[in-house]
Amino acid sequence: MKAIDLYSGIGGWSLGFKMAGIEIVQSYEYWPTAIDTYNNNFRKNIEPIDLRAFDIKKLPYRQGDIDIVVGSPPCTQFSYANKGGSGDIEDGLIDVKIFLDFVKRLKPKFWAMENVPRVKNVLQSHLYDKGGSLNRYKSLFKNANIEIIDCSEFGIPQKRKRMIAGNYNYELLSTYLGQSDSLSLGDIIESLISRNIVDPIYGNKISKKGLTDHIYEAPLDKETSRINKSMKTAHPVYNKMSFPDDMDKPSRTITATCTKVSRESIIIKTDKKKFRRLTARERASIQTFPIDFQFSGQSYSSKLKMIGNAIPPKLTYLLAQSMLDKEHEDFDLATDYKDIKLKPNSQAESSEPEKSNGHYRKNRKFTYAIPGLRFGSGVRFQLKNHFKRNKTKWVVEYFFGSSKNIMEIKLDKPLFDGCSKFLNKDKLNKLLNQQSWRGDIDFDNLQQVWIRKSKGKSPFKVLDQLGSIAEKIEKLIEDKKNVKIEEFVLSQHQSLIDKQSKRKQFKLGEKYSSNYKKIFCGLLIGSWFNN
Repeated sequence: MKAIDLYSGIGGWSLGFKMAGIEIVQSYEYWPTAIDTYNNNFRKNIEPIDLRAFDIKKLPYRQGDIDIVVGSPPCTQFSYANKGGSGDIEDGLIDVKIFLDFVKRLKPKFWAMENVPRVKNVLQSHLYDKGGSLNRYKSLFKNANIEIIDCSEFGIPQKRKRMIAGNYNYELLSTYLGQSDSLSLGDIIESLISRNIVDPIYGNKISKKGLTDHIYEAPLDKETSRINKSMKTAHPVYNKMSFPDDMDKPSRTITATCTKVSRESIIIKTDKKKFRRLTARERASIQTFPIDFQFSGQSYSSKLKMIGNAIPPKLTYLLAQSMLDKEHEDFDLATDYKDIKLKPNSQAESSEPEKSNGHYRKNRKFTYAIPGLRFGSGVRFQLKNHFKRNKTKWVVEYFFGSSKNIMEIKLDKPLFDGCSKFLNKDKLNKLLNQQSWRGDIDFDNLQQVWIRKSKGKSPFKVLDQLGSIAEKIEKLIEDKKNVKIEEFVLSQHQSLIDKQSKRKQFKLGEKYSSNYKKIFCGLLIGSWFNN
């Protein structure tokens, strides 16, 4: 069978289909660095082609020439990582339409298009809604599937969810679930450590010296580790994630961009109890590219982009087998990889991980939840810096409500006076006056410390101290005051809810009554700190 690969990247579709015995007669890609990688590994000589400028009438194939059309149109405009999901959907659909135009023209026996999960809803709405921009392609989807697939369920060491649309045999593909050995993030990391390395996916061997792009980054420094931990375990808005990443489970999604302080960064613990990010080779193995697959280009970030954008070859191999109508016992991935004898033209040079220059903008933002005062679903006390002209003001803020109805209680002097009435005044004053940390921290210089222009205690020191004070204040609360404090806390919320009559009304749930003591302490220390 013959296939063409649209938006081929470095060849995730091509490799999987080649292993299944399907010939890729043509690949289309516009990024030169990805093409260099493709040509080197598949011993091809394809040239960059911008499909948006390509005249499909000049396609050298006619109906009946091509059995399968596959590809992965760019997902940037559909991804939630792009502007919080506010990308240009219509622009993203241009490439989807180009893909479907190829399918309409060639009328292959099978076709399959991969993209991020969100595209399932985008496709369905634009195909079937009145006036939808994909209406003219409805006939292609008459016998097609639009499914969300979790790669980890097919033995791929990554919990990567992708939408696969097409007329492939989804029922047969589903029978492959659970048939492969389940691999974890730890399995991949360990497999690349030994002197003689055995590919955990394909079983082929390579010497440690011959393994490219497996250069460790320097361990994260103390501040960067703290930021990563806060972003994952105590993010002001999003749900909790593990830190460091769980080595006993499949990896989280390998992304195309990966900064040192993003929630998406996969962080593992080293033998020396420090933390680091994954190497380019570790990411590639998690994506199921063979250990002898070579990545062209001098830029480390470009290699991460190529790897993160790719579709896992093991997944495309299984999709190909379903198109060939094969049962799982009728094929073997390791054997098929050995048979194709993939031999790159040359060994690519390993790229050094790019180092941070340690410089930050003078208005570098700080917004982190106070330890112990984050209650899930965006309900949190946070420390934040605000900028006005050349001055920086550090304030504690409190937000509650829902994602569609976020409210803020102002932490001011009247609120502090209202809170302090419920506690023994002498004990409270003694506790607050004993906080020597206020003298230890130069608040006029705090922003300079945060942007690494000056030395001193960082804003995280302030954050931790606020959490510590809240714990101590909670111990001052007398049992006989519990009911009145709970009423006070709930009334502060309810009065604000009542004022927001123009908004959709929000009802206080169990979260607020069960955490009223901690919320009270947050209201008190926040209003004290701000004043």
